[in-house]
Formats: sequence, structure tokens, C-alpha cells
Amino acid sequence: MRRSTVTLATVFMGLVACQSGEEARSESTGSVAEAHTRSRARWTKEDDELLAPVWKGNDDRGSLYVPLWRGVASAIEDYVPAPQDHDCSRMKGTVFVEWDRRANKVHFTVKFRGLIPHPEVHRTEGVDWTYNRFHQTPKDFTNAGYRFWTLFGRVNTGHRPTFYYDPQTLQLLGSEYDFPNGPPNGGQVIPVEFPIFPIIPSLIFPAAEDGSAFHEWTTPYDHVTAEGGAVSFSPNSFVPLDLCQAAPLQPDISQLRPYISDWRPPSEGPSWAEILHAGVLFDTTIDPYDADGPGGVFPYPYVYSDVSLMSNAPVTQGGIPNNFLLKIPAVIQNVAPVIRPVPFGNGKSCKAYYNDPHVSAPRYCEQQH
Repeated sequence: MRRSTVTLATVFMGLVACQSGEEARSESTGSVAEAHTRSRARWTKEDDELLAPVWKGNDDRGSLYVPLWRGVASAIEDYVPAPQDHDCSRMKGTVFVEWDRRANKVHFTVKFRGLIPHPEVHRTEGVDWTYNRFHQTPKDFTNAGYRFWTLFGRVNTGHRPTFYYDPQTLQLLGSEYDFPNGPPNGGQVIPVEFPIFPIIPSLIFPAAEDGSAFHEWTTPYDHVTAEGGAVSFSPNSFVPLDLCQAAPLQPDISQLRPYISDWRPPSEGPSWAEILHAGVLFDTTIDPYDADGPGGVFPYPYVYSDVSLMSNAPVTQGGIPNNFLLKIPAVIQNVAPVIRPVPFGNGKSCKAYYNDPHVSAPRYCEQQH
């Protein structure tokens, strides 16, 4: 596999390619991976001590062991909750991924401590929840559990799908995923390309009364799918719903809102090597059990709750440390810094927060030029 040079401009695409090369990562990773394999179902000293991603092997056979911290990879308009006692200091998770191309298997093991048993979500419209017809999630829900997600970034490389806007109203009509037979409006559209972040879920799993959780599953290497194999991925992006509120080349001052499209079939699932080369991220969301559709995944247009708890981004060199988060608009624009502190921190006085709301922006097309 060709090695690539790590620069800020390639933070979301090339870093994993550097980390997933033909040679082993370090002599110490073997003992860590072996210890974790021997103690899958319980929280271990290795889980406690893990501070950064540990890579082993190559594209054909290897492993990845990653710490998960509260809020690290929360996306635009994600709500990040806090416990009732506002003590986030014990919140931690780990994910251990093993892959073998020849056996056509990728195996995930996730473990957590400090989760909220029987979580409920109650949000306030206009404060920490805003209706979005391209991502229809409920404002409030109970009877919830946890779902683990694998994401991969295609910011400056790979396929950038076309989004279609009405030339009269400048409102988003949808993307090429929504209109597979060609542009709507008889072709009278404004086409704009945006990057996507395909997302692939596990099934929902509960937290025990002590806040611990354990879940594992296997997916094919050649076409990675959601747990259970019913679907592969859902195309996820962050785009202006009103093109007039978009500032070209300056996403951090533009309207950027979540966009989601329907699940793709298993045959369209990417290979695990493609995910590694594109840049992998992990997230854990709180989702209601009663939103499950066929195959255990949420039916479109719901897909995911935008309630994020513990995550990480091994796509960045060394991952993201505790008490910091990846700033998606900065990554899209390729400007530093791409990380910033988690609002209110992850200590004993943490608070819930609404991450990077970009619900509106000035109407740039109506301003003097």
C-alpha cells in the first residue's frame, strides 16, 4: 500500500493510510491486543490505562484499540448529555477492532463504564433541538439504549455527491442519493458537490445498572455492513439547506445542517481497507428502542438521534484526548485548530451541551458585493 504524507489538509483522509501501512505499528501493541482479547467481556486495567489509539498489523490483518471519551467526535447539531449528578469523570469506553481480509471478517468489541442506565432525552426546541426535514429525529424520547457507529471521512478525496438546489428559492431539494434517476425539477437545479461521512451502526444495546456495557459483533471485510447485515451505510453530510446562507470556502460562518439519506444495500458496503484509507471515526449515540425498523436499524428519514455520548477520531494522529473534541467545520475547511475543548469539560462539574449549531447564517447572496 502506498504511504501518504500527513498534513493538516489531509487530516481526514490520509492519516489512517499512514497508520495502516504494511509494517507493524510498534512492538508493544501485541501485548496490549492479546491482553484485550483474553478479557473481552470485562473492564480491564488496559482499558483504564488506554489514552490513545493503538494500531497493529496492516490492511490485510491487524487490530485497532481506541479509547472513547465523552463528546470527542460529536457532530454538528449533536446534543451531548451529562449525568444527573454532573460528574463525567468516570465516563470512558473502548473499542477493539480486529480484521482479517482472508477470513473476510471484521470483529468489533466495545466496552463502557459510567454510562447512564435507562437514558432519557428531553430537549428544548430552538435551544438544543431544531426541526430538520432532511434529518427527522424526535425531540424527546424514553426507553432508550446505546448504539455504536463507525464513520469514515471523504472530505477532500473520494466521491463527493451532488446536491440539488432550487434556482428560484435556493432551498435544498436533495442529493443524487434521493434522485437516482437524475436531477429533479426537469433538470432546472443548481448542482453543488459536498463531502459525505458514511455511517455504519451496531444494534442497540443496554447499559447495566452500574453503568457498564459490553457489546460485540462481526461484519464482512469486503462489504462492511450494519450489525446483522440488513444494510450497509447511510450517507451523512452537513450542508446548507438554504444556499443563500452559505459562505463559499467559509463553512464555519455558514449554515451547515445535518443531511441524511436512505440506507444503502449491503452490496454497496465499503471494504474495511477503504474505511481505513478514508479515515475512521467512532461514535456512541443514545437511541430509542422503539425507533428500530427492519434489520434493527432506524428507518429513513430518522437513521440516528443526533444524541452523542462517547466517541473518538483515530483518523487524527494520536486520536483526540479526553476533554477535547474534533471541530467538524474546521476539518471541512482544513484550517487549524481542528480540536477545541469540550464545553464545560468532562470532570465533576460537566454539563450537557448542543454542539456547533449552524442552524442559520446571514443571507450572503442578498448582501452588497
